[in-house]
Amino acid sequence: MDEVFLILNLIIITCIFLVVGMMQQGIFECDERRKWQFYIASTPDGIKNQVMAKYIFTLLSSVLTVTYCSFIHTLACAVMGTEYSLPNILLILMVPTQLTLRSIEFPFLVRFGSKYGNTFRAVIIMLISFAAIVYGLFGDLSIFGSL
Repeated sequence: MDEVFLILNLIIITCIFLVVGMMQQGIFECDERRKWQFYIASTPDGIKNQVMAKYIFTLLSSVLTVTYCSFIHTLACAVMGTEYSLPNILLILMVPTQLTLRSIEFPFLVRFGSKYGNTFRAVIIMLISFAAIVYGLFGDLSIFGSL
């Protein structure tokens, strides 16, 4: 039962981060309309502060997600009477990864729009996946033998 609890907890945390990541990616799609661009360009703060607000939203949503997942994990462990640190380690690894991906992705979304920015992201992910598959087939995998 403890292993099932751990696996279920890890799946829930991963799904929450995927949903929050999709929400963070979707904040630029509504800005594709022409009227919105003219409005933001005419405001005193301009486009820079509009983009900065999106970065702040991304940071705050990531922090709130970590807080929520950590609280739910602690509550679930208290109810089950067990303690696992693996979900907390997963949280510590997922937040910087998510913020790094957004910091790389957002400039392309701002510069080229969501259509071309998402295409660029897909090409980069495909290239990284292709490199990982080629390395997995032909590279030195002796480091994984000791695990």
